[in-house]
Amino acid sequence: MKIFIITIDHTFFYPQLWHQVLEKHAASIQGAFFFRRLPNKYSLLKYKMTEFNFIGARNAFKIFYTGMSLQLKHVMRYGRSVSVKALFQDYNVPVYSYKTIRDPRFEQKLKDLSPDLVISAGTHQIIPKNILDIPKDGVLNKHGSLLPKYAGFWPLFWALYHNESQAGVTFHKMISKLDAGEMVHQKKFSIEPQDSLFDVQKKSLLLSGEMIGDIIDYYRNHQRLPIFHVENSEKNTEKNPKLSPFPTRADRLYFEKVSQRRII
Repeated sequence: MKIFIITIDHTFFYPQLWHQVLEKHAASIQGAFFFRRLPNKYSLLKYKMTEFNFIGARNAFKIFYTGMSLQLKHVMRYGRSVSVKALFQDYNVPVYSYKTIRDPRFEQKLKDLSPDLVISAGTHQIIPKNILDIPKDGVLNKHGSLLPKYAGFWPLFWALYHNESQAGVTFHKMISKLDAGEMVHQKKFSIEPQDSLFDVQKKSLLLSGEMIGDIIDYYRNHQRLPIFHVENSEKNTEKNPKLSPFPTRADRLYFEKVSQRRII
């Protein structure tokens, strides 16, 4: 049984997510693939400008300051910066890095490794069908909503924007269409009145780590994909689910002034 991971090397919450997974399941993971944190169609400059326009200068500074403080504390305590890649290596899990998921070297490496299952958590790149077809049991994707609600971009922002009282995480088998495909695991968490977007992102990612552990345990014991209870699972088999758009500056201003919510 060969399980591989696709994820990103991100400062916020991903180290905690993967620490809780690796602490119990490192022996079941044969490797981890890392890609740059960009959707396929975006250049670095275009993506950063779109993101900056959405969150605004004040929030961007707060995120930068929080990230730098976290890195400094980690360096002072452990002698190195926060790194998801280094965390996998600490647990003796091989790490492979590529600029894009469409790199032919990645496709060949995945074929050579012949995985049974790939779990994707965090990549913002669309995985093409030729990659999805390589693992014996396919690729599972983490999505930060109770699918089929809020498929698409920034699902937790839209859940807060619409004053939802709960959100959740869904793992589904990936197909060519974005955020479609059979759902195999789904869990909810409560959204509190004081929660910022940063707060619910933390809740979502820590819950994701717990769910990845569930999936690995089931797959290791049963040699097939898990069949957990998922509400409305039949509704996620549509070929063209309604996708939430990338939020704009106007959406964020409404979010802050009318919904009385904070980004961070």
